[in-house]
Amino acid sequence: MSDEIVINNITNLVRLDLNDIVLNLFVAAISGFWLTFCYQKNHKGLSYSQSFVHTVLLTTIIMSLVVMTIGSSLVRAFALVGAMSIIRYRTVLKDTKDLTYIFAALVLGMGAGTGNFILVFVGSLFIGLLSFILTRTNYGAIYKSDYIISFNFEKKSDSKRYIHLLDKYCRIHNLINIESSDTEDINKLTYEIKLIEEKNSEKLLNELSEITGLTQLYLVASKNDIDF
Repeated sequence: MSDEIVINNITNLVRLDLNDIVLNLFVAAISGFWLTFCYQKNHKGLSYSQSFVHTVLLTTIIMSLVVMTIGSSLVRAFALVGAMSIIRYRTVLKDTKDLTYIFAALVLGMGAGTGNFILVFVGSLFIGLLSFILTRTNYGAIYKSDYIISFNFEKKSDSKRYIHLLDKYCRIHNLINIESSDTEDINKLTYEIKLIEEKNSEKLLNELSEITGLTQLYLVASKNDIDF
């Protein structure tokens, strides 16, 4: 029967040239790096995640592998949907990059199952080397002299003293949260600050702790992945 689809027939596979595979992955990588670069430059707030940057980049590469694996085959397209639909994880993944590796395993396994061995070899090698490079170079990390400072302050006390110290030691200081405590005459204040010189963090803490009415002083560095 000429109209019958034979899945295991070798002519049903999409044969990709090695140069085409490398070129496609290279273009996907360039677009992924550009996308993550834009994300870093345009990100606002304190919920930045280096892991998410890696996830976006790796997902771009993996999606290129998906398209090359499926090709024009409707059978493989439905096979991918079916493979992903049977996955049920009750454990919440704490790292988004973990989910990316699961997706990569699906794609590479599907590529091997369809006989695209060159694609699987080059794709897995590419993703593995890229993962090592991202880890070794610490790509996506943002290093700034940013801190979160939090303290309790009595309402009847003069706020000019601590504001003067923030002006003295900080290039930027923004009040991001005011929280009432159980005691009516005390507020919990949280500031986002950028020090003029990072070495002055201890001086700032020592001088703030000497202010009357200011208690429970905390300074948290926000140089890496922090969620608020």
